[in-house]
Amino acid sequence: MEECLELNTTTPGLRSKEYAKIRYYTPSISPQLFVVEMAVENEEAMHKWFAEFNATSGAESFWEKMEALAERMIDGERWNLTELGD
Repeated sequence: MEECLELNTTTPGLRSKEYAKIRYYTPSISPQLFVVEMAVENEEAMHKWFAEFNATSGAESFWEKMEALAERMIDGERWNLTELGD
């Protein structure tokens, strides 16, 4: 998913903000996997980030390109992270 990573890292507006930290994961073994992590304090912050990005001039083109790159899109899918203490 090198194209996907390049698209995400070069599109203006797709950056971390103080209320939304964005990370991209690409594995070295399974090159067809691309994971985006958005760490936010609450759902309101997530919606704020998407509203701001979707208001940019490049958002429509970005989503069209992402859809073309993705084999399948899972709208609204969220993963849960469980951290184990020492």
